Amino acid sequence: MIIPVRCFTCGKVIGNKWDPYLDLLQSDYTEGDALGSSFLPDDADAILSQPISSSRISDSLIWHFDKNGVYTIKSGYKVGKALGCQTSSSCNIGVEWWWKCLWRLRIPVKIRIFIWKAYHTWLSTLVNLAKHGVPTETRCGVCSKKSETTVHALWSCGELKAFRNSCYLFSELNWNNNFQLLDNLCYCSHVLSITEM
Repeated sequence: MIIPVRCFTCGKVIGNKWDPYLDLLQSDYTEGDALGSSFLPDDADAILSQPISSSRISDSLIWHFDKNGVYTIKSGYKVGKALGCQTSSSCNIGVEWWWKCLWRLRIPVKIRIFIWKAYHTWLSTLVNLAKHGVPTETRCGVCSKKSETTVHALWSCGELKAFRNSCYLFSELNWNNNFQLLDNLCYCSHVLSITEM
């Protein structure tokens, strides 16, 4: 679309300018168009429904979570705090509380750190080594049936059943292999008392 270019002081037309974005916004989009292929249909409809300013004022970025419209670290932190921690755990006790309890337990620090590393999948399992470029087979070295992930190495490997049954924590609990590690740890904290943990 060609738009007139006006003088800022007097408003007189001093030339013409082609604006490809106006062409895109004022045309009906199809699946092959840039707007249709770059956005979901609902988003493209929302973009097309926005009125175009005739005064051609340049756009500006405004952070609507701040009264001055300016993003600051402080305002971003407040928004993040207000939204709360998004976790994938279905545990109803709260992840933050669980970690505080873990760090307060009277167990060796190396065990707390091990649980922390296991939760973050930072243990040196074969799958994690392969992800970091170490040329290795990812199948479990004990059972050779599944890939050695953190959950498999700690719980779901069938060949380690005798070892797990000798540990009170594992033998008394119904650990669910379909849950994430933190879900199972939260389950443990519900079932076991602080003294048992």
